[in-house]
Amino acid sequence: MEAVPFTADSTTMSVRVWSPNAGIPVRLKVEDATDPTISVETEATVTMAGEWETLVFDFSSEVAGTAPINLANTYNKASIFFNFGTSGADETYYWDDIEFGGESTEASVSNNYSTGWNMVSLPVMLEHSNYDEIFPMALTGTLFGFSGTYQEVSTLTNGSGYWLNFPLDADVTFSGGAMASVDHNLSEGWNMIGSVTESANMIDNGGIILPGTMYAFNGTYELATSIEPGEGYWIAASGAGTVTISSETTSALSGATGSATGNATDSPVYGNLRQAEELSLFTQLRIESGNQAQTLYFGEELQGTYHPLQLSLPPVPPS
Repeated sequence: MEAVPFTADSTTMSVRVWSPNAGIPVRLKVEDATDPTISVETEATVTMAGEWETLVFDFSSEVAGTAPINLANTYNKASIFFNFGTSGADETYYWDDIEFGGESTEASVSNNYSTGWNMVSLPVMLEHSNYDEIFPMALTGTLFGFSGTYQEVSTLTNGSGYWLNFPLDADVTFSGGAMASVDHNLSEGWNMIGSVTESANMIDNGGIILPGTMYAFNGTYELATSIEPGEGYWIAASGAGTVTISSETTSALSGATGSATGNATDSPVYGNLRQAEELSLFTQLRIESGNQAQTLYFGEELQGTYHPLQLSLPPVPPS
């Protein structure tokens, strides 16, 4: 490999990894290919089990007991070690796309949330042990993820969406590492997805996203056309696969041929039911209860072929 162009302000590298378990330490070592005594090592920790994620390694923070980075040295060989320091086990790990990250960029993103249930996400890279470190004003025990059913959780994973309940309107500022994109695994059916640091869309190389099924929540479900920092969303998939949430200010991924969120274009299999001009032909019945509501459409025949999930709304908030 070519020498990594480290400078005083540019000391990070990133690697996409897959681990069967969360909490696994990953050590990245760079060295001089002609002199293995010249090296620097740093570590990052896997936060997701059974999903691809991007880890950022900062070589200005070397592992204790190892040599610090020396900008006068040449580092042109890299080695990666999963679960470093633990005796070997019959587990499989994957890695891909090792890149020089340049300068580590900090970001601050603000969002406001309404009284009651909100769909939230973590738009920056931020280590935390409990969600109340990020949302101190939220009600205790009300952070829920979704994997076929709702599950109460204590921390947030980048790329995932969650429900969270607030007793009052709240303004939240997220401060941490900027994040331009994140991969997220979808299951067949409804999925909750998260956001990145800037407005984003979704790259769907596998064509699994069902058109017209990305929803935001503002007391009622509303169709969404972009992904905003700090918000969570529902999306329906026709099968399992991986999508990339990517900010609109970044270039397309290398070789990416998939479409964005699919709300504006038709799937090759299923039509896009919820175009405004088509829905206007239906008789509408709106049902409201407190700060929640749902609109039913009836009285006309559907034209085209639709997946059942395109004819329904996402699950209601946790009770």
